[in-house]
Amino acid sequence: VFGLLSILLIYILANLLFKDSKIGHLASLVTALSPWAIQYSRQSVETGSALCLFLLALCLFLRQKIPLSALFFGLATAAYSPMKLFVPLFLIPLYLIHHTLYDRKQWLTYGLVFSLIFVPIVWDGVFGHSGQRFRELSIVTDPVTASVVNQRREYQMLSSGVPRVVGLSPRVIEKVIYNKPVTWTQTLIDNYFHTFSTQFLFTRGDTELRHSPGKESLGMLYLIESLPLLLGILILFSGLKTNSYKLIAMWLILAPIPASLTRWDNPHAARLLILLPALILTISLGLSKLKRPLLLSYCFLFLVSCVFYLTYYFSNYRWESAKPFQWGFDKALSTALSNSNSYDRIILDFHQDSPLMSYLFYTRFSPAQFQKLQPHLTVDLAPGVSGHQFGNLYLLHSGERIWTDIHLTGKNLVIAAANLPRLDLISEKVSRIDYPDSTPAFYIFER
Repeated sequence: VFGLLSILLIYILANLLFKDSKIGHLASLVTALSPWAIQYSRQSVETGSALCLFLLALCLFLRQKIPLSALFFGLATAAYSPMKLFVPLFLIPLYLIHHTLYDRKQWLTYGLVFSLIFVPIVWDGVFGHSGQRFRELSIVTDPVTASVVNQRREYQMLSSGVPRVVGLSPRVIEKVIYNKPVTWTQTLIDNYFHTFSTQFLFTRGDTELRHSPGKESLGMLYLIESLPLLLGILILFSGLKTNSYKLIAMWLILAPIPASLTRWDNPHAARLLILLPALILTISLGLSKLKRPLLLSYCFLFLVSCVFYLTYYFSNYRWESAKPFQWGFDKALSTALSNSNSYDRIILDFHQDSPLMSYLFYTRFSPAQFQKLQPHLTVDLAPGVSGHQFGNLYLLHSGERIWTDIHLTGKNLVIAAANLPRLDLISEKVSRIDYPDSTPAFYIFER
């Protein structure tokens, strides 16, 4: 639903910005067939709802619907964490570009309505629990930064002729050149410019197959879209006296910043989805300047690209992405629950994933009851074998275990991810759960 609404909102927004229905039609067509948009619309994840709320807020802003626009900008920050930073950043150029759109009293009303939603969200993000995920991902909280800085300082000193001694202390020059703020800044810049790499946008996409429209040779945009994108960028930055051009240019510049503050999986297509409408508007602007024969030729090649992509997406991709989409987790849980009365223990080992969230979801475990169990104590079954216990079900923490070396008391049924080492050597296998291509996802064996 949010994906479909975004197509309509892109059309409305393009008309409001450019006063040209041709650009609006092109923008809605590009959105409807965009691999990046399709990926998250079909997944039903919060980045799609955040994008839709943001587009609605911007359309309402340009239509001078003050309370509703401020309300939906605030709700966008509640929908997805990167929006907590992007929305207030975006509101600064939005105000500077369109400050004459409202009088002072209207701007104060706008700020008040937005703050009523935004301030509690940010407060909880900084001082409460909702900021835990960002604290885990932030470049500022990266635990390896200190060791990286110390290593770089040591390398510079030794390579410049300082003798190696115990307790080597860095000089002033090493402290100035290599320190945490410099390292964080370098990571931020590196992440930021990788967002605009041809590999991410046009040839490879996100490195995580859950976030990418293809395993290889498919970017987040079609390769053919690189041509109107370049033309649109040239038009944007050559006409920055126009308010709509200024706004889209600032959108392109600001959108990668929240994602660039994270240390893993960059560039990350979900955290960067807010960039997509700015790219689409730029592409549509470029297309609108093409002469009719060129535009028709482009549309033909674009539709050919769509056919290739959609054919792959609804066939090969479903099998290739089975593991990243956690294929078989539901079957593993149902197998465990159906055998719970036949064994002393049912042990679920999902290797690098945790079965806890799947268990809570598929059993419809009461959130209130689960909260009462916190902190949920860890149970140790054997050295290196620990996890959460629910009755005689044991949900192991993520980790690397070698089941041929593990011996347990009683009668146990183990459901273990097939990519754990040496499972092929276990003779007590009961059955297995396969991926769609018939390769094993989980082995089920007695221990």
